[in-house]
Amino acid sequence: MSDISATAPLTADELAELEEYLLSDLTPDACMDISTLDGFLTCILSAPQRPEPEEWISWVWDTDEANEDPNFESQEQADRIFALIARHAAALDDMLKGGNDDYEPVFFFEDEEAQIPAVEEWCIGFTIAMSDYADQWEPVLQAHPELFESIRLFGTEDGQTELEAQLDEMDDAQQGQFMQDKADHLRASAMAIYRLNRA
Repeated sequence: MSDISATAPLTADELAELEEYLLSDLTPDACMDISTLDGFLTCILSAPQRPEPEEWISWVWDTDEANEDPNFESQEQADRIFALIARHAAALDDMLKGGNDDYEPVFFFEDEEAQIPAVEEWCIGFTIAMSDYADQWEPVLQAHPELFESIRLFGTEDGQTELEAQLDEMDDAQQGQFMQDKADHLRASAMAIYRLNRA
């Protein structure tokens, strides 16, 4: 596989293929979805001391304990799924490294027609990876809390309690704008966190 193809972003069909597998009966109940995986990989790639894949891959399949493994219908399917995850990580690394204008986190949408993003799963994925390597992330959190505010708000239980109180005071239009603003903040924060740790 060439260097170009190895870092090419997954197509919409490939993202859907990976998502279909992650949510299938072949994976544990606590397996990540595609948005959670994207947030998780973004954090892994941005870590002050980047871990090797064998250190973190188990969390993809089992976000509770990292103990359950997936099943595959064939070796070909296993190779395909691992290749898609590896290429998605490589593409993310490439875009974050370059501050690429094409970088977009993989968010779901609360309202497809209105294109209102839902960012909770992405933030939970990022938070899982931070928790796994809390010692190395703590100094970064202390020095730059503003970069992690939206991640905390959507990705932690305390943050979500605070978030619900904020949303209860907004009408639908205000909530939609709030979610779009948070999605924009998360995109900018992801790139800033990567540059901070990987420069």
